[in-house]
Amino acid sequence: MMDQPLLLAASAIAFLSFAVHTFVGGRYAARPLINSTLPAATIWLNYLCWHAVTVGLLLIAGALALVALEVVHPDAGWLAVMFAAGISGASLLATARGGIPFYRFPASYLLASVCALAAAGLSI
Repeated sequence: MMDQPLLLAASAIAFLSFAVHTFVGGRYAARPLINSTLPAATIWLNYLCWHAVTVGLLLIAGALALVALEVVHPDAGWLAVMFAAGISGASLLATARGGIPFYRFPASYLLASVCALAAAGLSI
């Protein structure tokens, strides 16, 4: 048995994470990266990672919504939870390593919220 409202809330927060990443982060992270004087390989490999996270955030949101609507097996939700936890953890490590306040990287706390809501929704 699953709790669909919790899963839908987790999906909505994952989609919000996607929107923040794309529209806010794009302005303050991706655009300056592209315009930087770093070596081309560094720029484009980082830009590739940027887009991989963009796609991943959409997949997390979509998987959780599909699980909530009982279109796919709940295991897809657990995969989304694990992926979200990985991105959240990596975000926390990046902020700590870079000396950046954690609230400046919304992925850390938004995806931690996704993990908590989705895990609770999948466990009920």
